[in-house]
Amino acid sequence: MYPEGWPDYPMPQRLQTSSADGRVTISCLVSDLEYRWQLTADGERTRVEVHVDIPEVEAHRLEVQTAAMSSALARLTRLAVSASR
Repeated sequence: MYPEGWPDYPMPQRLQTSSADGRVTISCLVSDLEYRWQLTADGERTRVEVHVDIPEVEAHRLEVQTAAMSSALARLTRLAVSASR
């Protein structure tokens, strides 16, 4: 990953998935940030929840992470709407 506004080098990530519970976890191996995406059927819709664990040393990045996850959810929504047409 080459995140915008972060170091100018790749930041390795660990990806774990669980199809049984619809979960995807992405863990940054440099800064110890962890992103958990949970997809759950909700009638004819899909509920998407995102949880980000930020270590105390990275707490100053909370605003940036909130904006990044909001943007990612908006992009995911647009893609899902487009694919359903």
